Amino acid sequence: MKPGGRTDNVKNEVVARETNEWIRATAQSFGFGEAPARYICECSAPHCPSIVTLPLAAYELARIDGRQFVICTNHENPELDYVIWQGEDFAIVQMLPGPPSRVARDSDPRISGRTAAGDLFP
Repeated sequence: MKPGGRTDNVKNEVVARETNEWIRATAQSFGFGEAPARYICECSAPHCPSIVTLPLAAYELARIDGRQFVICTNHENPELDYVIWQGEDFAIVQMLPGPPSRVARDSDPRISGRTAAGDLFP
């Protein structure tokens, strides 16, 4: 685990998720609809450069629960999350119970009133 600990790692996932929410909204506003889109890997690794391409339905599956994130295959962190669904090139992980799970859930941008990680991480 990196020196900043589990809470710092989940911050990386939260920021990537917020960026992906913007990507999804932008793609829909341009009428891309159900077409596969390219998203940033939401793994806990700082500055992960990986891109994951997946259909909107799979992306929305991950957004059902604020503790879930879309990552590239084999990017899970067993100290922080576990795979709940595996695709060919991507996986959906869920945070393990504890403080990081609460941070992930509480920072879900789809929950009314939460719009940015800055609300939790000034």
